[in-house]
Amino acid sequence: MSPNLIRQLESLSGYRQLYQFHDPNAALNPVAFSHLMLTVAGRRCHVLSRVCDAGADYSQRSNKFAHHIVLDAAELPAGGPAWLLSRDGFLRSRWDAEPCLLPMGPSIPSGDSSPRVCRAWRQLVGDAGWAGALAETAAKTPGRQAVLIYRPGTDMLTLLEEALALLPAELRWNVSLSTYFTKLPPGVSCQWRCVVDGTPEAAAIRRKPPAGLVLDLCRPM
Repeated sequence: MSPNLIRQLESLSGYRQLYQFHDPNAALNPVAFSHLMLTVAGRRCHVLSRVCDAGADYSQRSNKFAHHIVLDAAELPAGGPAWLLSRDGFLRSRWDAEPCLLPMGPSIPSGDSSPRVCRAWRQLVGDAGWAGALAETAAKTPGRQAVLIYRPGTDMLTLLEEALALLPAELRWNVSLSTYFTKLPPGVSCQWRCVVDGTPEAAAIRRKPPAGLVLDLCRPM
């Protein structure tokens, strides 16, 4: 990897714990799955990331674990970014080995995600049609921001995967997303932003809703 790409990936590795490792609710710390797009040496790259709480480090301070995979246009499966992020074993959740340089990256699974009844949406908010409202932001107004406020413990990756499946395959990789949005480095955008109830981000959105779609999954829809 080029030094420029390494710096950009490091800037995407931030993580803020909701609960410290000694808190009984530490298991509810969300996993930050994301699909973001970077430009490196004039080339557009797709970055799939998994950043999570990693308990305590050797000094008994909070720790994190980040895994990024960078793809180019020829490697993108039709299923879309949320579909790929949800594949078992694609992104690591921990690292117990010594530091090393891996000889190659993981194999990229191929596959599609067909439109279907959005059962996770129906179970959570009572109406699967809200997934269509989210998909519409990408289908009709590319780049339009959407914010989803959710309670800790909600499976946001499944909700986003169901909504993306409603889009034509050629549009899915145009959507940047994050299941635990806090902030981004300059020059990086995120279209679908999931923020946790009780955080400063959620309070700011409720106080002054931004332009675009806001779905508060903590209140009656």
